[in-house]
Amino acid sequence: MTQAEQDEMAEWIQDHRVLYDKADLEFKNKTMRQKLWENKAAEVGITLKSLKRWYDTMRTKYGKLTTEKSGGGSKEFEGKNRWILEKFDFCKTHIIRQVHRTAQSVSSNLQIILGHLWVEFLPCLSNLL
Repeated sequence: MTQAEQDEMAEWIQDHRVLYDKADLEFKNKTMRQKLWENKAAEVGITLKSLKRWYDTMRTKYGKLTTEKSGGGSKEFEGKNRWILEKFDFCKTHIIRQVHRTAQSVSSNLQIILGHLWVEFLPCLSNLL
């Protein structure tokens, strides 16, 4: 898509809250949302898959650009990143951040569990002896 088409597409999405606002009464109507995407893809002359991939990419990029990282300080954006931040700012209140957990290996989790079981089992074992 050209830059002008992308500008128009971002505005169209913003105008159709049902596509991104889970609080919208029609958000659960998947058929209606699908029809909106299909009609817009046909109007613009691209495939539905390409259009939805473009939107998903823009929304994901917006989310990543607005994520605060520790020690990151203030950031200045230029070019495409600045455009995404400006055009997709309407997404700000609709992005739900996921809480990240520290990954642990299965073996370390198993060791923790077995350690707790051993501590609980040890008194029973001493009573038998």
